[in-house]
Amino acid sequence: MSRISLVPLLYDSGYREMNSEIAFKHQLDVKGVDYMSKTFPFCILSARKYIWPPPRWGVPVASFSSKEHLNGAKCRPCTPVLKGTDAMNIIGNLTRSWSWGMATPGLELCDAHDDWEENWEQIFDNVAGPKFSSFKQMVKNNTLTDCIKDFDAMKQKTADWDAPPSET
Repeated sequence: MSRISLVPLLYDSGYREMNSEIAFKHQLDVKGVDYMSKTFPFCILSARKYIWPPPRWGVPVASFSSKEHLNGAKCRPCTPVLKGTDAMNIIGNLTRSWSWGMATPGLELCDAHDDWEENWEQIFDNVAGPKFSSFKQMVKNNTLTDCIKDFDAMKQKTADWDAPPSET
């Protein structure tokens, strides 16, 4: 299914102003493809700055310490400014078809309008545990040459790599 070829069909079906995840879901809907939603325990660590509190079309940033599956939401190691019901209320005010689909009681939110906190590494280490803490330290100590070597090793594990070389 070519995603770009379905844009006119989505438009004709009345779908507008969607993020890529919601657009993909509606592409499955309009083509009659059955699917099942699953939850996954991962988030996208983001150094970007986001408006706080997030406006209707905004991007909430979860605390790395949230006790729920974040399903690919933006996150960062932070001291949460809102937890539980208060965090769920923020999520409830967002446009559902644009941002997070649901909020859960274990959700914790960061005020991500500024840089990461000074003590972000300590927060990360406390939440991630010793295994990932030591991996973080290893990555932090890598040189550019180390990173290129690791990236090239990762590329060798793929069936087909179609991208510019790592040296560019």
